[in-house]
Amino acid sequence: MIGLYCHEPKSVSYFHQLSVDEMWHFYSGDPLRLILFYPDGSSQDVILGGDIGQNQFVQFVIPAGVWQAGHTLGEYSLFGCTLAPGFTDDIFTGGSKAELLKLYPDRKEDILNYGLDGETKMPEGFAS
Repeated sequence: MIGLYCHEPKSVSYFHQLSVDEMWHFYSGDPLRLILFYPDGSSQDVILGGDIGQNQFVQFVIPAGVWQAGHTLGEYSLFGCTLAPGFTDDIFTGGSKAELLKLYPDRKEDILNYGLDGETKMPEGFAS
């Protein structure tokens, strides 16, 4: 999948987890921030970008079961994601604000910005 996060119109990836590993690839534009919440209660911010001298990654693997969200740190970020096997609706679970706040209370600001208020399943036919 190829993706593009933009500042305007705003586009982000809200908290979700997958049941398979996902590799992210940075292609162009401004760096993007991945927010990761691990099952052991720890968290990590990963910056994907082209400046490896500034601890940016051009690719990064998010293990299955890790809550993830992402957004651009500038005007736009062009990226790709690779899954094997490929994406299907049943590997996706959205992250509700209520659930994530219980598990990761120290990350409240990120959860309020990128958590889901309602439905946590992929809308039917969305990935088709």
